[in-house]
Amino acid sequence: MVKKYFNQGAEAKIFFENDEVIKKRVKKGYRNEKLDKKIRDERTREESKMMKKARKAGVRVPEIIEDSGHTLKMELVKGKIIRDIFEERDDLWEQLGEDIARLHSQNIIHGDLTTSNVIVENDELCFIDFGLSFSSERLEDKATDMRLLKQVLEATHHTVSDQAFDKIMEGYSSIGNREKLENRLGEMEGRTRYN
Repeated sequence: MVKKYFNQGAEAKIFFENDEVIKKRVKKGYRNEKLDKKIRDERTREESKMMKKARKAGVRVPEIIEDSGHTLKMELVKGKIIRDIFEERDDLWEQLGEDIARLHSQNIIHGDLTTSNVIVENDELCFIDFGLSFSSERLEDKATDMRLLKQVLEATHHTVSDQAFDKIMEGYSSIGNREKLENRLGEMEGRTRYN
């Protein structure tokens, strides 16, 4: 099968090939060539590492088939992006919170926690696009992950955002410390309001 172009973000081009996803970090012409290669290779290694760590934590992510240079080859997860079914599938909200808590319990910060980066396949959630992920024990970083998700819900799923976020936090509390996280979120939102 010929490579089929799918999408391009700021960091990478995505292709499908033989039921696999190929994510290739794009060259940045404004950077020194050697530095650019080093940055792309390091970010690809970090993404691969975070995905493998997430899988060990019990969070479904695409299986990595090959990790070489600035290219990741992964399994193609066939399902629906949760963004497209989020409002009808309130049964998945708690599960989303549980999986986020599993990531955070292993100090994995997704970095782009949106409803566009979770696929639902056979009622199971699969987290994708760990391109901005990193490792951190800091509560502030975990709260930043959740704050982004909360903002996405308010902007994209505003009719259910409050009850959805509460259910997500309920799921989170089964594994993570909801109270600490909510307190930090409140502090962050307070800082934003008065700056």
